[in-house]
Amino acid sequence: MFKTYKKKSIARILIYYLIVIASVIAVSTTFLSYTFLSHRSKLQYEQRLEEYLVYLKDSLELPIWRMDRSAFEKICKSFAKNDEIGMLKILDEDGEFIFETEPANEPDLIQNHVDIRHRNEVVGKIVLGLKPSYYKQKNKELLFISIFMASVMILGLVVSIRLVLNTHLRKPLNDLIQRIKEIASGNYHQVTKEYEQREIDSISSEFNRMADQIRHREMSLVEAKKELENEIIQRKRMKDQLQQAQKMEAIGTLAGGIAHDFNNILSSIIGFGELVQEDLKPDSRTYSMQKRLIKSGLRARDLVHQILLFSRQSEIETKPVQPHLIIKEALKLLRASIPSSIEIKQNINSDCGHLLADPTQIHQIIMNLFTNAYHAIGDEGGTLTISLSSANITEEDISFSKLELDMGSYIIISIADTGHGMDAETVAKIFNPYFTTKPKGEGTGLGLAVVHGIVKNMGGIIKVYSEIEKGTNIQVYFPRLDLNEERSEHAKKVMLPRGSEHVCIVDDEQPILEIMQIGLENLGYNVTPFINAQDALDDFSHNVNKYDLIITDLTMPKMTGIEFVSKILEFKPNFPIIMCTGFSELINQKKAEALGIRAFLTKPVLKSDLAFAVYNSLK
Repeated sequence: MFKTYKKKSIARILIYYLIVIASVIAVSTTFLSYTFLSHRSKLQYEQRLEEYLVYLKDSLELPIWRMDRSAFEKICKSFAKNDEIGMLKILDEDGEFIFETEPANEPDLIQNHVDIRHRNEVVGKIVLGLKPSYYKQKNKELLFISIFMASVMILGLVVSIRLVLNTHLRKPLNDLIQRIKEIASGNYHQVTKEYEQREIDSISSEFNRMADQIRHREMSLVEAKKELENEIIQRKRMKDQLQQAQKMEAIGTLAGGIAHDFNNILSSIIGFGELVQEDLKPDSRTYSMQKRLIKSGLRARDLVHQILLFSRQSEIETKPVQPHLIIKEALKLLRASIPSSIEIKQNINSDCGHLLADPTQIHQIIMNLFTNAYHAIGDEGGTLTISLSSANITEEDISFSKLELDMGSYIIISIADTGHGMDAETVAKIFNPYFTTKPKGEGTGLGLAVVHGIVKNMGGIIKVYSEIEKGTNIQVYFPRLDLNEERSEHAKKVMLPRGSEHVCIVDDEQPILEIMQIGLENLGYNVTPFINAQDALDDFSHNVNKYDLIITDLTMPKMTGIEFVSKILEFKPNFPIIMCTGFSELINQKKAEALGIRAFLTKPVLKSDLAFAVYNSLK
């Protein structure tokens, strides 16, 4: 294990070294000062000794010259009383002691001597010694004063250094440490405080620059994170769309195959039904039942068209429609799938007018809205109310109700439920693609988005009113189409066109051949049927003028209808041809016209549609 050392602050280390340096300087200064003062004191003491000697010399000159013993003893005894005097000796001119004090019990006396002269003649000698204790006491006082001054100096330096370091180093460093903590916690604001110290100010500026860079990088990371999240959401959405597209493609492939076979079956049901109806009396009960059978066949045809439209394999065909008929038909289908605990109320105005729309799309709107309303109620039971009405929207209605509509006449379809309702936030999202409030696996979130797209393309709007625990009311506004109400009845009474031309029919379905042959023969045409396209081509090649018109199926074994048409037109360009199909992705109305085909019919073909197509193609 590594030994852990306690870390010291820079300020403390600097204070320690500065105190040591200051102490050395203070002690050295004190020592030098003491030495200097001590030496100076000694010189002053020696000078004082000289002054004493001069004083004694001047005082004793006459008494000694006169040999006035009592006088000079009196002077010497008086002088010897001085506490500084450690020794005093007076010698005559012969060197004999004439006065002597008892020497002080102190070693190292400071001594000096001087001759006593009178008229330049030596008459005596003075030996004087001063006590060193006074000198030493003076040095002690000097030493104490020096030590005291050194201590005060060191203490002052310590306090000064500490204050200076706290003010100019520790506080700025603490500010920088706090700044680092702020940066670490995500606070990248710019610090505008300026420091007196150039180095600290430079470090602070670098921290500001670093914080700014970190802030920009963090913002970049946040933006990158958002972009990544959006990309993940987008990829997930694209994945869902791809899966949905694959499902729709699979459904479309299945629907296309079913539509072809089912339309051929419906062709037989509707075709033979119309032939039987022609032989019945209009006022008979059988005629009425036959009419209902044909109507059911037509409803089945529309259902196939709806399946193809849902799988995006059928073109949208807009025409004047009466919405009340579509609503009633949709309710018949919905009633069977909705629990009996849910009551369905109807408020349908049959005289509200027409819409310019694809009937299948109107049917899809009602089915989607009704299904959502049923899911909102759940199995607990409640009430579903569907209303159909018309209204003339004025400028006042637009401003009051905030309707994003132009002024005019509109048809309103309203579907209300007594379900759990929605808050304003949910209402704002319900038409977004893939948004759903249902549990995972129970909804795609596409239903209302499709409805919104259809209504918008028709020039209408959708208004949603919803409250939590009170239910939801969805109102769909469609522009109303003004039509002569007698137009449809008049169309039914129009006589079918007749003719006597020779018509060739080619189809691999024997029942369809029989229906077309009988129907056209009843209209006066001469008909030759072929169940094999090659046989019809061989017959036509032997005599290109034998037929006035050819009606051919698209999907046939060995030779398709397109191949058959191209070969016929090689023999006789601009020859009138009508093509029929149960369903095909290979051809539509525009492609058929580009191939030189006069008319393109989708099975099941009604007798009236066939009659007008033959008549118009032969013109």
